[in-house]
Amino acid sequence: MSELLTPGLREIENPFVVVCEGSGDARFVFELLKTRQIGNCSVGFPNEMDSGGGGKDAIGRYVESIFTWFAIHAAVPLRGVLIVLDADDDPNSAFDLARKALQDTGLPAPGRAFSMERDEAQAGTSTAAAVYLVPGLMLNGEQETGTLEDILLRAAFEKNPQFQGCLDTFIGCIGKAPELKSNKKAKMRLSALVGASFPSNPWASVDKLLASSKNELVPIDSIHFKPLDDFLAEFCQE
Repeated sequence: MSELLTPGLREIENPFVVVCEGSGDARFVFELLKTRQIGNCSVGFPNEMDSGGGGKDAIGRYVESIFTWFAIHAAVPLRGVLIVLDADDDPNSAFDLARKALQDTGLPAPGRAFSMERDEAQAGTSTAAAVYLVPGLMLNGEQETGTLEDILLRAAFEKNPQFQGCLDTFIGCIGKAPELKSNKKAKMRLSALVGASFPSNPWASVDKLLASSKNELVPIDSIHFKPLDDFLAEFCQE
């Protein structure tokens, strides 16, 4: 079955590993894997124990930790690493960072995002590598700027469209919010929405929201998640 890796990398049960930026992103991918019943993939994220820090800048060290763990401990070879990270406002820089993380570890380096590179290994097996930039591709095939929060908000607004107007008003009149870049506005909007939707725990994070059996705010089977969902299924195939 799929698994969400905890800091410390004590054990990795599956041959395919998805590396995300943070705990919320990893929880989201893990919930997609569970819903799709993809059972041979583990999901992790950079953290102080495994990579000396967190976030995008620590992804390279985390990928190296994954690679080293398999080299020392695993009974089966590492079959693939997929890096999922935010495009933010510079998709090219985000891709270059992820590609370098794969390349520096000796993994195959894809030439572009949303494509898979496989190196043939012995005994007919192969090692795959790929980069997926969130939110994903637009209808014209160009990379969209933004973050995971953008597609989570789309799913939330599709189910409860009235929330969008409320958040527009909130963002438009609170402090310096109107001056923020669109990426940070999306994070603020989602944080406000999650907090207001959990009155018993208004400090709830996206991680806690997606892990909750009472999550009715962001349906994990939303059509907005299908491109990533399909990519995960293709990448983690035997």
